[in-house]
Amino acid sequence: MNTEIEIRKKLEWHLAKITDLKKHLAYIEGLLAMSKWLTFLLFLAFTLSLYLGDILHLQTLITSFIGSAPGFVFYLIICLMLAYVLAGIKHAAYSHMALFGRVLAIVAVVVSMGLLAEVFQSSGNQDTKARVVAENSAEFKAAVNANPLVGLNLVGNTGTLTRLQGEFAEAQSYLKSCKKTCHIQQAKVDRLNAQIAAEQAANADHASNLATLTQTALQAQTERIRHIEEKGYNPTIRSIASFTGLQIASAIVLLMLFISAQFETLHYWLSEMKARALMALDGLQAALARLEVEYFQATGVEFDGSAHEDLEPITRPAPRSRQEHKTDFGFIPQTASMAHSSVKPTLFKWQQYFTHARPHKGLGFIGFVDPDKPKALHAHVLHGHVATEPTAETIVLISPNAREGQEDKDGICPQCGARFYKVNKQHRFCCATCRDHWHNQQQPQRLRYQGIRKQRQ
Repeated sequence: MNTEIEIRKKLEWHLAKITDLKKHLAYIEGLLAMSKWLTFLLFLAFTLSLYLGDILHLQTLITSFIGSAPGFVFYLIICLMLAYVLAGIKHAAYSHMALFGRVLAIVAVVVSMGLLAEVFQSSGNQDTKARVVAENSAEFKAAVNANPLVGLNLVGNTGTLTRLQGEFAEAQSYLKSCKKTCHIQQAKVDRLNAQIAAEQAANADHASNLATLTQTALQAQTERIRHIEEKGYNPTIRSIASFTGLQIASAIVLLMLFISAQFETLHYWLSEMKARALMALDGLQAALARLEVEYFQATGVEFDGSAHEDLEPITRPAPRSRQEHKTDFGFIPQTASMAHSSVKPTLFKWQQYFTHARPHKGLGFIGFVDPDKPKALHAHVLHGHVATEPTAETIVLISPNAREGQEDKDGICPQCGARFYKVNKQHRFCCATCRDHWHNQQQPQRLRYQGIRKQRQ
């Protein structure tokens, strides 16, 4: 019986493990089916882009949202399915690792993919957040709208050069038509030519200086705008950039990489905790099976979880004195009066009481002995004499051989109905198990007390 129960418990445990594995396999199969359809959509987008052009064109989206809505929905479905598949594969990999142990290839691929996705997304979010904060500030708007070329002479000496060029042209015309003052006009032309050359050189230097000043002013404006944008980043990011000497973008990637690594470490330990929990659960189930077998051996019934709900604590009896442990071995003191006492002494198996006197048949024929007359076997030793007519107060000792000869040696077990050979009169059951079952059925309280006594031991 115990072997059958233990086997049944093992079967139930294996069935539970098989159920868990089936759920895990069903989840993996669902991810595989989703991955198949996602791959189909990705290849469909590739082929449509290759042979039909861009699906979601920006100009089409601006001019006619209705025309680009199918493409928008198409790519939205791809994004949702891709996110679900990536998250599902990661979850399935960690669950598989918890069930079957770690696999370095799975850990490397899953962790690297998770780190890349998280760093990519979080760094982009930080940059967008800082940009939005900066663009909404008044300082940023003033810096963008400010003219960096204010105060610079963008024109130079163009007016003077134009005037000198006009005088130079007029002096040349006078020089061509002169007759007496040609040397004066020639000197004027030479002087104006020298002034024009000097002005042109000055304008060239001014243009070069203007370009340098313009570039410096634009750089100053750009640096001011960048400084305003950096104020929109988290102070932790700015501190890392200042401490390491890296740019803001590099500091963001470094910080997000650290945070993502912490998250992946925690996720990894979740799988470790799941594996340890499964091991503990296996141990508890095995221990539970052993305890239920022991419970069945002690009580004869299977444990159903509600067998001890109505039990009361057992009060152990006080220790008895040495005088109370004494026994009379079935011998009644002569000073004891048993006529009106409700307590009967403990007797041997060959002792019994006569509750009523047998009818006396008389002597019968002369020469015959009355077989029904009781024999006073050893009565003179125990009581001194035996009354001719036995009463309720008199203990008559019957010979064991005479009584056992009258007993039936073949018995029938009242629990299972099997026939057995009786050793004595008290031999009523074929085995101890049938005896315990029969008494437990007659007295249910006995079963509960046995369970409590078993727990306390």
